[in-house]
Amino acid sequence: MASILLVMIVNYAKSLIKPIIIENKKVKFGIKRDHTSLFFETNDKGWFNSLFVNANDGIAIDIVSKDCCACAIDIIEKVQIKGQLLAPVYSKRLKGGLKKSDNSLYRVLV
Repeated sequence: MASILLVMIVNYAKSLIKPIIIENKKVKFGIKRDHTSLFFETNDKGWFNSLFVNANDGIAIDIVSKDCCACAIDIIEKVQIKGQLLAPVYSKRLKGGLKKSDNSLYRVLV
């Protein structure tokens, strides 16, 4: 069964989900799988640091079946999607673990 990832940038202190707003079209980001590990990748370290300002800011990843969001489906059913919610990773660990992965990308284990 193939999987896709749903990613939320969260701030638990304020109980809200921050939208990922990209004003600069050159900013790229995503979740990449490398064997059994998942990484948050971006080409803009400054933008990354602006997402995770407070100690309670972080990332939560929900792994769900690709079947429920298949491209061939015209309308996605309005039902609760049940996946495997991974433990959140918070600001300190995200910023401390961000490393340059190649000439143009930074990544951190999530």
